[in-house]
Amino acid sequence: MRRLIIGDIHAHYDMLRAVLEKASFDPGKDILYSVGDILDHGDKPVETLRFLMSLPSFRPVLGNHDAWFESFLWNEDKPDPVWIEGNGGDRTSMAVLALPPEERKRIRNWLASFPLIRVEDDIIIVHGGIPYGYKEKDLLELCSIPRRVPFAENSSELLSKGFPSFLWDRDY
Repeated sequence: MRRLIIGDIHAHYDMLRAVLEKASFDPGKDILYSVGDILDHGDKPVETLRFLMSLPSFRPVLGNHDAWFESFLWNEDKPDPVWIEGNGGDRTSMAVLALPPEERKRIRNWLASFPLIRVEDDIIIVHGGIPYGYKEKDLLELCSIPRRVPFAENSSELLSKGFPSFLWDRDY
C-alpha cells in the first residue's frame, strides 16, 4: 500500500487523472490523501466530485474552497459573494445546481465527513497550516472535537482553538 498526497485539485479533473496515471495510482491498493480545495477554478467540478467520491481510499481534509462549497450546498440561495465572484464558485455552483437534488445531498453529506485535521500514523494533514506552538497532542485533541456543518456555522469552541488557521493561513 502506498500513500499519495495531492493538493488543490480545483476541479482540474483531466490533470488529476493524468497525475494519478503517471503515479500508477491503484485505487484498490493505494490511499489518496487530499489537502483540500478539490473544487473551483477548473472546468469539471462534477466529474471531479464523482471520481473522488468513487475512490474507496480517498482521505481528504477540508480546504477553504471546500468550506465555501459546503456552505453553498446548505444554503443554495445565499452563496458567499467572495466565493462566487473571485474564487471559482460561479463555475462550481452552476454545475452542481444542474444535478438532481439527491446527488447534491450525497455530495453535501460526503463533504460533511471531511475533517479539518487528519492525523494518521506518521502524517499530519491540514489545508492552511498548523498554528505556531501546536504539538501533536494538541492536534490529536482537536481531532476529537467534531466540527459544525457547514463550517461557516462553526462553534466558538473550535474558533478559539485555532481552527481557522488550519483552513486558511498565509503566515507561512
